Amino acid sequence: PQPIKFALGYLGMQAEPGVFCPVSMTDAMARVLEKHGSDELKQRFLPGVTAFQLAELQQGAMFLTEKQGGSDVGLTETRALRRSTASSSGQFEPEWELWGDKWFCSNISAELILTLGRPEGALAGTRGLGLFLVPRTLANGARNAYTIQRLKDKLGTRSMATGEVTLQGAQAYQVGQLERGFVQMTDMINLTRIWAVTGSLSTMRRSYLEALVHTRGRVAFGKQLINQPLMRRQLVDLLIEVEGCAALTFETISVLERVDINETEADQHLLRILTPLCKYYVPKRGEYVAIEALEMRGGNGYVEDWPNARMLRDGIVNTIWEGSSNVIVLDVARVLARSSGKELFELLESRLAACTSPDAVMLATRTQTLLKRVQVRLNALLELDSDGLQLPLRGLVERLAQIMIVTLLLHQAETGFAREVDGLRKRKLLIAYLYLRRHLLPHEDGWAADPDRTVLEHFQALVNWEPVTTEPDFRFN
Repeated sequence: PQPIKFALGYLGMQAEPGVFCPVSMTDAMARVLEKHGSDELKQRFLPGVTAFQLAELQQGAMFLTEKQGGSDVGLTETRALRRSTASSSGQFEPEWELWGDKWFCSNISAELILTLGRPEGALAGTRGLGLFLVPRTLANGARNAYTIQRLKDKLGTRSMATGEVTLQGAQAYQVGQLERGFVQMTDMINLTRIWAVTGSLSTMRRSYLEALVHTRGRVAFGKQLINQPLMRRQLVDLLIEVEGCAALTFETISVLERVDINETEADQHLLRILTPLCKYYVPKRGEYVAIEALEMRGGNGYVEDWPNARMLRDGIVNTIWEGSSNVIVLDVARVLARSSGKELFELLESRLAACTSPDAVMLATRTQTLLKRVQVRLNALLELDSDGLQLPLRGLVERLAQIMIVTLLLHQAETGFAREVDGLRKRKLLIAYLYLRRHLLPHEDGWAADPDRTVLEHFQALVNWEPVTTEPDFRFN
């Protein structure tokens, strides 16, 4: 199940995120082959990418980016030519050969590669691209015709090789319908976007835990750092980011699971907007948490003997991989233009309306006001010209993600195990309340000028994930 798979990835990436790029692309390749591959293609290659034994595993990769295009995949120049010998042999052989250069190829040593190419005479842009599977080794044992020109000297994720590749007549199998290559490739891109989000979330959690352990053990000015009020506030600030982004990430994953089991149109639309929404928001907050945690360790955080510098370097890639921030918010805008985000707003409204405890209702009421405001503003954007639409888009997408997070935190407080244990319900409500004060209803002088003492009065319960035993005060300024 998708939630179990991503939960395991979330734990594993807290130790070493680089190796999960190959995991994610192999996983996504299996999804594409399962959905769009012919019976022959699935019989030949699915067993390798889904193998349980490492010796039998065939790793997957996606060679998508070309240097003239970057995120503009429609500028792909790789040529796809039909092989005259493939159909005459009577065997299941590659039908195409590919010629071109790929600029950013992660997991470059993979056994199987998905890539895009343009058949002769095809349309310009993404509509003219076909999707192809390129095996590293051909059925006769020969090495396929592509050359690794160099490996990238990357800022992070150095545990996984990325390079530049020239396809020199590489033999390739067609995947799915030739004229729908890019659409089919988006199934891989969207799944690896969720993997990127999970990678950022794991960086946040590891960074927070490093900060917590460090401040418990370090003494300065006669006190453990964890007993200093500013440090307590900073730790709780990181904690609410971890819990909030975890709620958004795993809600998206739960919708992905529903789409897999019972593909309703409503869930498809919901997944279509949630994927770029969390891809934009979570990696940006991941950078913030990683930097703050590094600073909390002081000079040692800046030294490679500790893990903070590596976590920061490895986490930054998730804001870029599978679409940088501007590309992603434009993707959100495209979804809103098609459907006005109807399914998402209905989900938010129903979750907020379902709150029953007095404190939850109070927080939900404030959130409903903010939701209506952002909904009005997003709808108004669709009436603007393309330049005017883009100017406030990043801020509004960020605000929509924050409202989603508060709603999910309130829902968690009102359902499941928290509903049965009052102290856990209070703790989750506190997280929602603090998130509101931090992001949506900050102090008039700025969130860091807020004198609210909640972080001091309930600190141990918050950072230890323990029940809150005293009644919280949910007053706003």
